[in-house]
Amino acid sequence: MARVNFPNSPTDGQVLDADGLKYTYDNTKGNWRSSNTVSGMQYSSLSVSTASASGSGGVAYNGGTGVVTYTPPSFTDSTVLVYATAADLPLVGSNAGDQAYVTATNRLYIWNGTGWFNIALLNTSPTITTGGAATYALSEVGDTVITLVATDPEDVPITWSYAVTSGSLGSSATVSQADNVFTVTAAAEGAFSLTFTASDGINLATSTSAFTLAFAVPIWQGTNSGVNITPPAGGNGNFAQTGVKMTDDYYIAADKSDYNGVINSRVYLFNRSDNSLAYTITDPTETSNQFWGTYVVADGNYIVVGSLPALINNTGASTVDVYDTSTFTTSTITSPNFTLTDPWNSAGAASNKWGKLEMHISGNYLVIPDRMANGGGTSGVAYGGQQGMVYVYDISTFASSTITAPNYYIANPNAQGTSPYDWFGDGCAIKGNRLAISASEVSSSGVTGDGIVYVYDISTFNSNLITSPNLYTLANPNYGGGAATHDYFGLGESLTLSDDYLVAGAIRNDTPFANAGTVYIFNAANGSLLYTIAGPDASGTGNWWFGRAIEVDGDNLYVMRGNNVRLHHYDIGNFTSSTPAVIAAGTASDNILNNPGYPKFSWDVLDGKLLQGQAGSSLRVYE
Repeated sequence: MARVNFPNSPTDGQVLDADGLKYTYDNTKGNWRSSNTVSGMQYSSLSVSTASASGSGGVAYNGGTGVVTYTPPSFTDSTVLVYATAADLPLVGSNAGDQAYVTATNRLYIWNGTGWFNIALLNTSPTITTGGAATYALSEVGDTVITLVATDPEDVPITWSYAVTSGSLGSSATVSQADNVFTVTAAAEGAFSLTFTASDGINLATSTSAFTLAFAVPIWQGTNSGVNITPPAGGNGNFAQTGVKMTDDYYIAADKSDYNGVINSRVYLFNRSDNSLAYTITDPTETSNQFWGTYVVADGNYIVVGSLPALINNTGASTVDVYDTSTFTTSTITSPNFTLTDPWNSAGAASNKWGKLEMHISGNYLVIPDRMANGGGTSGVAYGGQQGMVYVYDISTFASSTITAPNYYIANPNAQGTSPYDWFGDGCAIKGNRLAISASEVSSSGVTGDGIVYVYDISTFNSNLITSPNLYTLANPNYGGGAATHDYFGLGESLTLSDDYLVAGAIRNDTPFANAGTVYIFNAANGSLLYTIAGPDASGTGNWWFGRAIEVDGDNLYVMRGNNVRLHHYDIGNFTSSTPAVIAAGTASDNILNNPGYPKFSWDVLDGKLLQGQAGSSLRVYE
């Protein structure tokens, strides 16, 4: 050890750092004191007087030079002793350097000549104080986050890891880790176990959890709420096969006539408060093979019923009946408040589709498309071919019981008179003042039948005939590239609107397989593409027609595939991609409903509930 030169006239509390050691002068005792660690031991009893030197372990003081030197004690003759408790440590008879192990505390002590000092801790195993649960039921939406906590008796930092100890992650899930926080993201059905390990570098502690993911229960729980409404007596046996709708007040189901000549068609309104039958609306004309009640739409107080005359040969003129429930005074309603007649082809040509397929309503606006109309507008001029026409009615303006003309005619914007067979009006959707209309056979990019969607603001219409959209136009995004021949972008009920989203299907898109189908989610306000959902066709067989019918309710998106009919459910609010991206099939449950109706005559969604007709036997509510 090097010599230490202490000041000749130190002050009380003065500190001297010398050769890695610290000394403090005590004026009351006239000496320098050290509490330094030497060779792994802490010495607080070493004191050096400015007049003389004393101490253990070889302390020497030169009064002439004022230099103190220290030589550590020799441990060559030390022994290791074992005692049950620290109280058993001997205070006499020990040699400097003797070591003692105390079993009660797993601690090692050393005798420095004057006392026992704890010099080390034996390495004991860490303890997991907060482990993972024994089992986890993973969700297809959202992550499962597991935070583990462990302690180490020696306060050694813990290192965490995990291992798959049964089953296989495969395509079922991914695991990410940030120190002691593990995030499990589910992707597909499967089962596996993870063992989490806490290590202090020598010893380990473990915690094992089992994980399962099954898509039998969808994101939206799909549980029977107890509402299972059976058909009233006297119907045709077609209860809830078509005409299934919900309003804030009623569950609605039609019992339409049959092509065998049974004609007593009805539409039933059940109170949502107690599922009781509120009203029965009977067919006002009871014409054979009219199929009155095939299509029903409703919003607020308005119930609108359409017919599909002569379903077999598609002939006959249509009428549309409008009912206002606020005016009902009896339980059986035999006459509509208003009857609408075909404004263009009252003779009912075979190609005419007005009132025979789709209708749409929002507030006072009722929209009836005719994809096969040959034009006409208010002048009656025919443009030729199946260009299509869409008719918009404002029910609040009706002044008579029979309405022969709409408030607005919306003509095909695509080169009227030169581009037949566009099927303008094939798909329609309305929410508030915003109206979307598809032309699924249009060739917007030079490819046959790639499809296009036009978007209008009805509140800004300033003429009877509307020839072009006043908000924006959506071309087929054609996810995956390649030819879009007959993608049928926006076909029929594959087009829907909410306050936030415009959703359109391209049921014959060939990604990932032929006619697998693709669904596109747009911003309803400006038409920007938000998300792309590729058809979840894991079979590779193609022809799923994913997106054949679509409905959106808040962030809840319901997508039906047309072949091997199933209904998929997505929570748009859980989509995280900020750019158009393919949403993996695993983010939707498979088989929410089996054969929910084709395409969407027998199911409806509203306020987180799904109403489904049960093949003529009952009306069931899920939530």
